[in-house]
Amino acid sequence: MVFCQKEDTEKRLQEIGFRNIQIFLEDREAKFHNKEEYFLFIKTIVLIPYLKYLPNDILKDKFAKSVIQEIETNAKELQWKIDFVRLNINAIK
Repeated sequence: MVFCQKEDTEKRLQEIGFRNIQIFLEDREAKFHNKEEYFLFIKTIVLIPYLKYLPNDILKDKFAKSVIQEIETNAKELQWKIDFVRLNINAIK
């Protein structure tokens, strides 16, 4: 999945009339209490770009469960968390 870079985002905001634009990246971590919470998050947020190509909910669920199984099989230290970078934007229109 490809996201806009900080500079591209600022340029687009300027083009549509925003000013006093402040954009910064922030390293974040989402922690989950258990496997079920983690599964729900990756199925509804992280895997959406991939699941949209599958024709039905049964296959979508099967794919998401296979991702969890792969994590459980290959994780050196199993923790239900996801590291990500958040793009923060403050601007005036």
